[in-house]
Amino acid sequence: MLTLNLNLLYTVVNILVLFLLLRKFLYKPVMNIIAQRQKQVDDALNAAETSKQEAVAALNDAQAKLRNVDAEAVARRTAYEQQAEKLRQLQSENNQVQKQYGLAALRLQEAQEKQKQTANQYIHLEEQLAALQNEIQQVRLQMEQTQQEKLQAQPEREQAQQQFNFAQAALEKAIEKKLESVDPDSYQMFINNLATLTPKEEDIFNLYVQGCSTKDIISQLGITENTLKYHNKNIYSKLGVKTRKELLQYIELMRNAEH
Repeated sequence: MLTLNLNLLYTVVNILVLFLLLRKFLYKPVMNIIAQRQKQVDDALNAAETSKQEAVAALNDAQAKLRNVDAEAVARRTAYEQQAEKLRQLQSENNQVQKQYGLAALRLQEAQEKQKQTANQYIHLEEQLAALQNEIQQVRLQMEQTQQEKLQAQPEREQAQQQFNFAQAALEKAIEKKLESVDPDSYQMFINNLATLTPKEEDIFNLYVQGCSTKDIISQLGITENTLKYHNKNIYSKLGVKTRKELLQYIELMRNAEH
């Protein structure tokens, strides 16, 4: 047991001696190496930090350039869109100008056509004017001739006027004789009751005044003979006549009285 302890003690002493020797001869070189290594590491870290800062600066510069590029791209895109819009506006204006040019060309063509038509109308008017002047000349000649004929026919006209006056007087005498043969009260009732006729009866009465026959009245009014007889009966009753002959006699007296 004592031997074991001695051996252990000997081993510990040897280790301590070895540690002291190592510390004395190896500590400083090792510390120098460690210091050199630490310096190298610090230099590397400083270089890395510098590189990092440079990289950050380069990154910031790149980002700034990228932003500038983006802004320039946006500006160029905006400018391109503006140019495209201007181009579309120019194309639209060009289309409108082309349309206006087409309309102007069409209007010019129409104006030329109208000018041709106007020229033709002017020529036609000149021809009509010449013809009208010839007609006026002929009318003047005819008027002169008519005036001469009028002067020549003046005695015949006076003679015809005398004959007309004689016939008018004879007609008035004949009317007076017929009025003497007709009851004045009946004739006056005939005149007064004309306003009581219906439109259809008035149409039939006017045809009698015009001298139409029974067939003519049936044909013109498109009625039957029985319908005409019915209307005649109402007309006779309203006007106070008994026969068609009496009706026609009153109508003749009425016409003569109007003349």
